[in-house]
Amino acid sequence: MSASLTIAGSGRPPAPAVSESASGPIIAGVLILALFFGVLGGWAALAPLNAAVVADGIVTVEGSRKPVQHLEGGIVGSIGISDGAFVHAGATLMTLDDTTARAQYDIYFQQLALARAMEARLTAELNGSSEITFPDELLASDAPYVLQTIASQRDEFSARNDSLLGARDILLRRVDQLREQAKGSTSTRLSYEEQLASLAAERGRLDKLLKAGLATRGRVSDLERSMADVQGRLGAVAAEDSSNDQKIAEIEQQINQLGRDRQSEVAEALATTQSKILEIVPRLQDAQSRLERSIIRAPADGRIVGLAVHAAGAVVQPGQVLLEIVPEKATLVVEARIRVEDISELRAGMPAELRFSSFKQHVSPLIRGAVLQVSADRITDERTLAVFYKAMIEVDPKDLADHPEIALHAGMGATVLVTTEQRTALDYLLSPLVANFDRAFKQR
Repeated sequence: MSASLTIAGSGRPPAPAVSESASGPIIAGVLILALFFGVLGGWAALAPLNAAVVADGIVTVEGSRKPVQHLEGGIVGSIGISDGAFVHAGATLMTLDDTTARAQYDIYFQQLALARAMEARLTAELNGSSEITFPDELLASDAPYVLQTIASQRDEFSARNDSLLGARDILLRRVDQLREQAKGSTSTRLSYEEQLASLAAERGRLDKLLKAGLATRGRVSDLERSMADVQGRLGAVAAEDSSNDQKIAEIEQQINQLGRDRQSEVAEALATTQSKILEIVPRLQDAQSRLERSIIRAPADGRIVGLAVHAAGAVVQPGQVLLEIVPEKATLVVEARIRVEDISELRAGMPAELRFSSFKQHVSPLIRGAVLQVSADRITDERTLAVFYKAMIEVDPKDLADHPEIALHAGMGATVLVTTEQRTALDYLLSPLVANFDRAFKQR
């Protein structure tokens, strides 16, 4: 009955009555919507949605790899390694053809061996030694050329000594002959002196007889002529003795001059030889270094990457990087390329998360890390002309140790997430609106 009544005095038709059975679902829907938006608003106000810079990178050795190069280049003789192989410091990696280097080394080695042997021989001559004292390195060598050089220098030493002694012996024999002649002339002189004394005594007796008239004047004259003849012969003997003495003095001077000339000759030759040694030694050392460089060795323990030569006979250019060695125990970092537009939000010390693409997604967890450094200026890739900044990301060793299934190696790919700002979902949703309001209120 009440539902059909109208209000008195109103000109409007009566409003339809709300069914009590329909109000329950409406209220429930409103409560559900209020609860949904309340929970969503609370989540948006409290849930963190951190801003991050995302970049791709590769695992590399902290600092730099050790490149292996060759100074002069050449032709590859043999290769004893392959990419990924582990080598120890000093191990032979490859060899280059050493024909030219060995020929140069042999030439300078032989020149130095000859010069050293000559130096020893000349020193022995200068000191008047009876034998040559060769350097130990020559005596220890069994090279045929060295043995031949030592033998030839010994032969020359003996020949030169024999030549000098022979020339000296000739002069000494001449001196002996002159001295023998001097002995003979001494006997002759004594004989003439005795004859002259006898004639002088006879002359004294004849003078007395001549005064007494017992001797003739002719007899005295004959005696005087005999005395004059003996005196002449005695003078000739004296002159010959003087000549012999002079000849002996001259020959003795020649003997001494022989020694002086030989000493002067040897001293000059020794100085020339030693000067030549000073020239040869650095050339030999350079040739030896070239020869040793034909064997390319590992500079450190590590693993080989980037092998650029794979077969014997290949031509290596001077300074060409043949391979690189990644030290086995070196600290590994991730080298990431940061976009230019993201660099303003990045700085050293920021936390980062790393995922390594070489492992399956369910195997590769996020590994914590931190930004070590960021390049001071942007870098241009010469091949792709891409512009970027380089960031070095340190891997947290403790976090990495907690995941033994992750074994890092240089060259692996990685995705880097660097947290740059902490904010909520509500901040993320409202920030564009707030920014627009801020610009709107500042416009004139």
